[in-house]
Amino acid sequence: KEAAKWLTLSANQGFVDGQFLLCIAYRDGQGVTKSNVTAYKWFGLAAMREISDRRANGVIILRDHVAKQMTEEEMREALTLINEWEPIMGAKP
Repeated sequence: KEAAKWLTLSANQGFVDGQFLLCIAYRDGQGVTKSNVTAYKWFGLAAMREISDRRANGVIILRDHVAKQMTEEEMREALTLINEWEPIMGAKP
């Protein structure tokens, strides 16, 4: 849970590595409550911010795998979260 706190801080500040690790945590329920919606949100944000094409493709494959497990309502919720997200600079744990 401590790691999830720091990953959330990093992800919310816009760091792609934090976003990627946090989406894995939510996908697998490691230190956080498992949530495909939240995992998809962070996968989506990480994919949009990833500079390396090869790594972005890997993130997209993982994101799409999570999407296959989601309902239409969950997908709408995740897309809304992605569209409304803004980085929180200087956030503290």
